Amino acid sequence: MTGKYPKFRSNIEIFPMETDGQRVICLRDPDNFSGNTLLISLPMFFIVTLLDGKHDLLDIQAEYMRRFNELIFSEQIESVIRQLDDNMFLESERFEQFFQQLKRDFSSSPLRKSHHAGDSYPAEPAPLRDLITGFFNAPDGPGPIEGKNIKGNMVKGIIAPHLDLRFGGPCFAWAYKELAQSPPPELFIIFGTAHAATQNLFTLTQKDFETPLGIVKTDKEFIQDLISRYDYDLFADEMLHRTEHTIEFQLLFLQYLYQKAEGKEIKIVPVLCGSLHEMILSGVSPREVSQVGDFSRAMKAAMKERDIPICLIASADLAHVGLRYGDPSPASLQAISREDLNFLEYAAKNNPEALFQSIRKDFDRRRICGFPPIYAMLSILDNETQGTLLKYQQWTDPQGSSAVTFTSMVFYGG
Repeated sequence: MTGKYPKFRSNIEIFPMETDGQRVICLRDPDNFSGNTLLISLPMFFIVTLLDGKHDLLDIQAEYMRRFNELIFSEQIESVIRQLDDNMFLESERFEQFFQQLKRDFSSSPLRKSHHAGDSYPAEPAPLRDLITGFFNAPDGPGPIEGKNIKGNMVKGIIAPHLDLRFGGPCFAWAYKELAQSPPPELFIIFGTAHAATQNLFTLTQKDFETPLGIVKTDKEFIQDLISRYDYDLFADEMLHRTEHTIEFQLLFLQYLYQKAEGKEIKIVPVLCGSLHEMILSGVSPREVSQVGDFSRAMKAAMKERDIPICLIASADLAHVGLRYGDPSPASLQAISREDLNFLEYAAKNNPEALFQSIRKDFDRRRICGFPPIYAMLSILDNETQGTLLKYQQWTDPQGSSAVTFTSMVFYGG
């Protein structure tokens, strides 16, 4: 039941697009509860804007008449509401029951199961390995892996995209080729972007991760040590791990590299990073916020206690610009490129504060969704560790109205 005053869920992504020459509005759930993306007409979207928990059917009819000078029948409104509710886009009794069952199922499972297999990448091991091999060998890829451990320096960190593999796969491969040709770490700490709102700035899970290539174990001993050193709840938002792709995509490459022939077991610490937008608006550096500063110190102490080869991974895309992301017009990709490369210079110099100031000056106009994981990684790396830009790319949508930019970088230590 939706109740007398139906309410649209606040975190649904809304953006315009064209299909068959018609301008429509796309509704997409980043949590992917229904698995469907809805395309609706502009008049129907007007109805959606009135689903705020304060308008009943009569109110919506009256507002629609004022806006379009046309009567809309209550059955039509009910049909729109029913379609939204069927796809879990409303805050309703149905959605609440569905969500609570999901929470129970996720909580009781020892595994964080693959969520994007069969959609963003093949659900079977052999085709998935072939796909990843193709990323290395693609025209814009880095070429095949030349040999294991041929570089003496240890990779301390990488930045890799989290864009859908179908669009950014070869860019991932640039960072992972460097990793493959260097001494193998024993533990990977992966910082992913939390694309949904969080209670706290960092979110962990102790669940092992399952993909078509097998199971990756979390380092529960390390996580327990981290918990003991940090005062904030690292599991308040654990449910976000269920569908978030930013860690899942990195695991596929790690498994491809380290479980392909050796049968070697790798371990991870999966960390989702919440938004730092509040700090960007206020101008307060993240390092001055206790949740961030204390987390960096706790992570460094836990790493020092373990004293094993560890690699940090920032799963991060860069700019999100254009009509889809709320800009009034398509962005100038040349200008975005200049700003992105300036941002990446600060990352390569391992200067998280300069990185923060570079996007603070325009209040993150480019919407760099990977800023939190990049900042987290840089704040933990040794000061002398420097980065190298391997690849920078831009993906544009078929209409050319929106773009996402992304990169691969590597950070070597002694």
